[in-house]
Amino acid sequence: MEETTLLDIAPDNPSGWAVIAKTIIGFVMGAIISAMIFIIMTLLGKDLFLGGVSIIVPIILALVAFVGTFIGNSAIGWAYNLFYSYKYYDFGKMFSFILIANSVLLLLITPIYFIMGAWGDAPFLVLAFHILFSIFVTQTLIEGFANPNYSGSALIGTLIAFAISVIIYLLVYQITYTNPDKLLFLVTTPAVVGYTLLPLFHSMWEKIYYKFYEVGNNFLYIPTQSEVTVKEDDMEANTQEEDDITVEM
Repeated sequence: MEETTLLDIAPDNPSGWAVIAKTIIGFVMGAIISAMIFIIMTLLGKDLFLGGVSIIVPIILALVAFVGTFIGNSAIGWAYNLFYSYKYYDFGKMFSFILIANSVLLLLITPIYFIMGAWGDAPFLVLAFHILFSIFVTQTLIEGFANPNYSGSALIGTLIAFAISVIIYLLVYQITYTNPDKLLFLVTTPAVVGYTLLPLFHSMWEKIYYKFYEVGNNFLYIPTQSEVTVKEDDMEANTQEEDDITVEM
């Protein structure tokens, strides 16, 4: 009976209140990070970013995105560990994942800032992508670490949420394209959109997938090595019993 219980690991099914709470936490964090980015950009001066090609602008944008998302992602991980410690139980490992993932993203995306630096709004679109992708990667790592057996489901859920976040951001960009103050929207929208929608739509996906699980369709479950070994041992034991019965007959 004990082995059967270990093998039957159910996917997460967050309550409605948990979905709302995570969304609110994400919105508050997104608003804080957006405000921080806005203050930094204001102190540096809008003319610095709109005054033509400058080698320092891509570096500033990359560092702003890195610092903002690192603080935001770490705070989200801490909040999850504080309020949902039964699932997000090891903040130390989450923090390590967040630090490594965001550092790697900084190294990979920084050259893109320089490549797109002379193309009008392109550097700010790269900034938005950097922020949204960082939130997506972090959310995927946090959810995958919390329940490794359903890391595939976590990836699908965060991919859906990431795609929706990108679409909504592009709609905001399109709406504000002719606005003289569009720089404000370009740099402040991605954090609010990402931190709000990623946990919202990922949690909704978890509830949808749990419905599949309830009807016996657990197609995204990934067994651990120990579970596979237990199943193989059971099959070998059953085969041995059948052979013994055949010999006795």
